[in-house]
Amino acid sequence: MFKEIGRVLKPDGKIIITVPTYSGKTVLDFLAFRLKIINQPEIADHKKYYEKKDFDDLIMKTGLTLLSYQKFQLGLNSLCIVGLNNHS
Repeated sequence: MFKEIGRVLKPDGKIIITVPTYSGKTVLDFLAFRLKIINQPEIADHKKYYEKKDFDDLIMKTGLTLLSYQKFQLGLNSLCIVGLNNHS
């Protein structure tokens, strides 16, 4: 996915990505499957959960740069901004 982002992103373009963290998985699973107060199929559809290191590892080989990373909603979600590496 990141290679394709690098291919189509304009030189000054950026992409914003939000995904649940590993802590988010624990909370989402509890809310969906134990308390049954949020949509179970939607939560079951989440295949991956990411932290900063995961983004670093994925982006490192693609010609992209992680411009910004932060957690939000009490650390349950990640927000990262990715752009082209100026050296590529």
